[in-house]
Amino acid sequence: MHKGGIGRFIYNMVNHPWNHPVEFTILLYGHNFENATDKLKDTLHRHFGKKARFILLADVFKRNPVPFDIHSHNTFDEYARESYYLYFALKHLLATGRIKPDYIEFIDIFGPAFFSVQSKYGEDVFKGIEIGVRLHSTNSIITHHELYGTSQTSWHAKIHDIERKALLDADYVVGHLPEIASENLNFYKFPADWMSRTVVNFPPVVIDKEVERETHETEVGEVPVVAFSSRICPFKQPHLFIDAATILLDRGVKAQFVIASYGWDHEYNQKIKNRVPSRHRDSFSFADDLTEEARLRLLRAAITVIPSSYESFCFFAYESLLRRQRVILNRDCVAFGQNDFWKDGENCLLFEGSAGALASSIERAIEWTPVSYEIPRVGTPYWEKTGGIPRRVASIPAVQELPKSPVPSLAIIAFEPFGVTNVLGRPSLDLNRLCKIDMYFSDREAPERSILPFQWPEGPKIVQWILRELDNDYISINPSRSVIQEEFLRFALQVLQSRPEIDGVVPQYADLAGNLTRGLVGGDLASAAAIDIAKTIPLGAVFRREFFEKFSPFVEDGEHWYYMLASKAVLSGDARFIAAPNHGYTLFGTTPDTNLDQRMASGLHITLAPVFAEKFGRPLSECHVHQHFSESEQLRILIEHKQSAEQMAIERLRTIHERDRTIAKLRNRTFAGLAKKLFLPAKKKKA
Repeated sequence: MHKGGIGRFIYNMVNHPWNHPVEFTILLYGHNFENATDKLKDTLHRHFGKKARFILLADVFKRNPVPFDIHSHNTFDEYARESYYLYFALKHLLATGRIKPDYIEFIDIFGPAFFSVQSKYGEDVFKGIEIGVRLHSTNSIITHHELYGTSQTSWHAKIHDIERKALLDADYVVGHLPEIASENLNFYKFPADWMSRTVVNFPPVVIDKEVERETHETEVGEVPVVAFSSRICPFKQPHLFIDAATILLDRGVKAQFVIASYGWDHEYNQKIKNRVPSRHRDSFSFADDLTEEARLRLLRAAITVIPSSYESFCFFAYESLLRRQRVILNRDCVAFGQNDFWKDGENCLLFEGSAGALASSIERAIEWTPVSYEIPRVGTPYWEKTGGIPRRVASIPAVQELPKSPVPSLAIIAFEPFGVTNVLGRPSLDLNRLCKIDMYFSDREAPERSILPFQWPEGPKIVQWILRELDNDYISINPSRSVIQEEFLRFALQVLQSRPEIDGVVPQYADLAGNLTRGLVGGDLASAAAIDIAKTIPLGAVFRREFFEKFSPFVEDGEHWYYMLASKAVLSGDARFIAAPNHGYTLFGTTPDTNLDQRMASGLHITLAPVFAEKFGRPLSECHVHQHFSESEQLRILIEHKQSAEQMAIERLRTIHERDRTIAKLRNRTFAGLAKKLFLPAKKKKA
């Protein structure tokens, strides 16, 4: 908590004397905070006392387990999964009254706000609460400024999209510098109105008075000390520091160069150490385990170099100025070079981004003394601003507040045998108030008015039939052998009825083959559309009818027509979707409840259908479970054939994976060039 920019920011915010009382509750998540160890408790108490309340995400899950496998990797991405955990934890903390916030603020890196923000479109979980994202530095913008430090992959593309979506759909965004807000606007290509929801506040910069007193008396040696004390990682550019030092030492300049910092990538740390020429090893030292007092004592006597290619603010630079240190900054960094506060020769020295330019600035700094050590005043925080923040995503209207007439209608198209799967069950009164529901099946035994006259691969004919024969406002095409969750339908209908700019709502889904695993999907994330089709707009999504008027499938797409259509819509930039945090359907006709009676009532008999089909020697479409067995007999057979049924479900899952691999080959040919163009940075032309 006390190491790094985000930790310093939290420390400063909590310890600053604000004009009006404010209560801070901090939810800690990630590998570093999995257990409330004595060391962690001691650290929090030492730095924060009783000024802030801390809740560990791991503790929330211990008291209220997540309703799916928290360690499963069968998900959209590990950070999308983490965003879901945070949403789930906040939902639980709000429901139990453990927190009652006016604002919930997320960091930007890896998009942890994603699911919480999406939920505001169709749930009352965060009613009356503003959800914001603070611009610390997204992973995408960091890797963009790392030049050759990181190879861009499909993983980076997905992270780019989830970070962008969280920033785009949040109620508000907080930045520390106007230049950084503009940098994010341009980098993510946000619409112009995004800036109207962005609040810029210069944050508190606090230095530890007690530690300062202990380190105030510092002797300056005859040989100047030059220090790099930012985190060791590519965009902080420690290699520039070493290269500049090498240039000076080769010129015969007498100085001692110190890297007093830490880094999480051990391989990269070693590369930096190996970069020091053997002829100059005696003039370099690496100190990665200094105490806070020892580090400050070193920096007080040193010239501080911050060669970062990108910073969203850099508390370290402002703290160094408050300590009356000499600071050298990279002019190519937006937070320094485009920020009018930093003035070359007055409160800092700016260099032009190269090792040679840095070497010249270090040599200049040896005989230079700053003329100003003042920093800007702390800005008025958004919670104290008159008029508050312009709202972006208002809480949804309650069911009774939605238009009563005319009641919209939803067509559910199910590609599965009629009478075998309990597709939806009997809709509740609340759902009937929201919408009139019509069901259509591909099975010839369905009632005549409910027969879909085409099979799955006939995508263009299906869409033409929808537009010609159906007058429903909303359309949902569902996967084989699934149970639709009413909770998702309610969410989707709320969104589509209250927000005309949304084209569709996409579900998460649950596969149940013995154990529950949840698949996380991203909605209108272009990277997923180009790289991971099945996790863009999955089956079960609820579309506006107009969507099929704007987009139509190609005959040659065959059985992949749905995924290709969804990808085309997302990549066009003309379709907008919301990813529902709750799951829309459960594959294999099961629900996560372990009570057999309840599971049977919810449609578990679809898992048994192969067993019955084998017994009767007939195809699945002709095996009507309820016509041949009472419920008690079904339960008996379920217990008897449990292992067999689960094995069949697992085999079905393998079949799905084989299909996805086939789709992957197809999409790679179709979208590889486009994905590369969209997500890989263009190579810089040589001067």
